[in-house]
Amino acid sequence: SSRRLHIMSAPQTTKLESNIDVEAVIFDLDGTLLDYEDASRVVLNKIAQKFEKEVNWKLHSKLLGRKMHNVAEILLKELNLEREFTPSTFVDTYYKEMDKIYEDIKPLPAVKETMQKLKDLGVPMVIATSSYTASYTKKMKFHKDIESFVLLHVCGDDSEVKHGKPAPDIFLCAKKRLEQKIEKKLDPSKCLVFEDSPFGLQGAHAAGMMGVALPDKRIDHEIAGTDFSKAVLVCANGMKDFLDQIDMVNFVTPGKE
Repeated sequence: SSRRLHIMSAPQTTKLESNIDVEAVIFDLDGTLLDYEDASRVVLNKIAQKFEKEVNWKLHSKLLGRKMHNVAEILLKELNLEREFTPSTFVDTYYKEMDKIYEDIKPLPAVKETMQKLKDLGVPMVIATSSYTASYTKKMKFHKDIESFVLLHVCGDDSEVKHGKPAPDIFLCAKKRLEQKIEKKLDPSKCLVFEDSPFGLQGAHAAGMMGVALPDKRIDHEIAGTDFSKAVLVCANGMKDFLDQIDMVNFVTPGKE
């Protein structure tokens, strides 16, 4: 059976088996709303190339959805740069370079269309991102339109988020804040979470919520983990696949039976 694990192909788009009831939508940010992975890989390569090394998508796949400190540890080991950097100095270098290219990060296809559609339907939306507040603020300066669709955001360095994804903390916190904002109780099983990483989907599942998986085609999912089994829907071609099935979703007003 171990042989079979090596021939797992890229995730395929699935169909919703039956209608789902949704009261609220929670979006991850990097890799879900914004094409952060491409920018991140460009920066990692810029640093690596100074030492004649390269970060290809295969190596990048090992880094997906991990905290920056772990990313640094893995990369320094893999690229044999442990003499040149400590994880901390690497992280500092990474963010310095990243700052220069935040404005080049583009929204992913059909994101604005999806958010506009949800807004027209009156669905409350929030962002739950592992990104730290400083990084979130710098990034979103260039995406005011996306930010205008959501009622609030929760970042990874929020004091209420004790544990990062795959723990459910950030999703439970987003739900609680949204309840305070709209002054209505939300049913977690009617909260729909959009995520590109298996870690994020595990977190949503642990919070008792429904997950929509947006796997990145460029990532080697044998390495990054392909466990999208917990998702109610897998959208291999991005948000467009969700829009194609939006008729299967019943958007219900929170606080009403």
